[in-house]
Amino acid sequence: MRATKPKPRAQPLPLETNPTPTASSAPTTITEEIAFVTDISGVCSAGVTDHTTK
Repeated sequence: MRATKPKPRAQPLPLETNPTPTASSAPTTITEEIAFVTDISGVCSAGVTDHTTK
């Protein structure tokens, strides 16, 4: 039996030239949603808004 010469591995592209759209935009979206929920919760708990339930 003979050993075969290993094949060279492909080199991945550097991260700055190959960003994933999800990874670069997800934190911004989540932060905006959290801020929006916090704003609404703060206003509702302050008793400034009208009640929507009977």
